[in-house]
Formats: sequence, C-alpha cells, structure tokens
Amino acid sequence: MFSRRALLGGIAATVAVSNAIAATSKPVVFWFYGSVADSIKDCPFPADQFQIHSVDIPCHGADVRPGEPAGLEGWRYRLDRHEALLNQFLQKCSATLDTIAAPTAIVGGVSRGAFAAMHLSARDPRFQRIVALSPVTDLRKLTEFNGYTGDVLPLDVDALSKRRLLIAMQSQDDRVSTSSAINLVSRIADGKRPADVRLLIEPGDQHTVTEVARSEAVRWVNRSE
Repeated sequence: MFSRRALLGGIAATVAVSNAIAATSKPVVFWFYGSVADSIKDCPFPADQFQIHSVDIPCHGADVRPGEPAGLEGWRYRLDRHEALLNQFLQKCSATLDTIAAPTAIVGGVSRGAFAAMHLSARDPRFQRIVALSPVTDLRKLTEFNGYTGDVLPLDVDALSKRRLLIAMQSQDDRVSTSSAINLVSRIADGKRPADVRLLIEPGDQHTVTEVARSEAVRWVNRSE
C-alpha cells in the first residue's frame, strides 16, 4: 500500500500536515485596495493571524486593459460602454474562496476597494463580515462621475442588513462623501431586521485611513471571533 509518510519521511509529513491545519485554522480575509500587490501591502490584518487574499479590482493591476484609462476613470469608461463592471471581479473572488478550506471569510477594503467589498458580500453570503474604510458608497459623489446618468451600481441594502458591517472614515471626507456613508448606515438600520453595523466617524476633512481606524478594524473582527 502507498504510504505518504514513507514517501515524505515521518517528520516532514507531520510538519506538512500541521502547517496545513494551522493555515486553515486562521480566519480568511479578502482585502481590496487596487492591485493584488497593493491590497496585500495595505491590509491591516496581520499575516501571522489571518490568511490574506485579494483579487485585482476592475481597472487595476492585471485588469487594466490596453487603450483604456486605469483606476476610477476606467470604471467610468467601462460603465459609459454599458459593461458589467463588477461581475468578473465578483466571480473571481467567489472562485478563489472555493479553493480555500473555509466556510466563511472577512472582506474589506479602502475607498473603491470597500465599495467592491460590499458588493462582494452582498453577492456571496459566505463573506459575512465587512470592513469598509473611507468607503465609496455612491459613485455619483466621485469627481470621475460628474454628469454621469447611467447605472451607478447601487449597494444592496437588504443584503448588507444581513451582514456584520464596520464603516470608518473622517467626518468631512468630501472625496467619497461622509454623508452618503451615514445615509447607507441609516438605510440599513431602518430595515426590517436588527442590523449589526458599527460606524466610526473621526474628526477630519481628509480622504484617508487613520491608524485608529485600522486598529479598530482588527479589534472589531477579533471581538467577533
């Protein structure tokens, strides 16, 4: 009979199995900031305590196409052409989670990455907890979408009301609109079911993520483990 232990050697086989168990026992986090490399670098969750994963968000990293603008200008470019902006991204994220031995995952990101994270959680209920730092919550508030009248990819309030959500940002973030984020939380809280939403508003007028917000994100997730 084939013996995996005999092939690998007793010590090596034991270590391999132990490492696999240790890896799958860590909470899984999908984090979005831009490209995969930038997202992994930006993620506030320590890699020794969490499994960190990412996928290029649309128009970032390997998803930038020749002949079209990158970043949010690329989002506008694709939506102007009636493309399903997030569909392929969402499918890739769900397929990636399929390959991981974990029934649920935490998802989060910064600004446009947080917008993508909320859409992912709304689409795939395995992403039960959402960390949205300085999030875009309404594309119409972005300068790149001035005058835009097409599909703005509204967030699914009903789906988000079934998740655990943390939003953290500064009180006068005009880049993505603090009031829009507060309005989203209000709509979730006014829904048909009790909502689990944490809203952290810090004084300031910058579109930035503070160390307070990053630390709170980790504490908030750890408290729910």
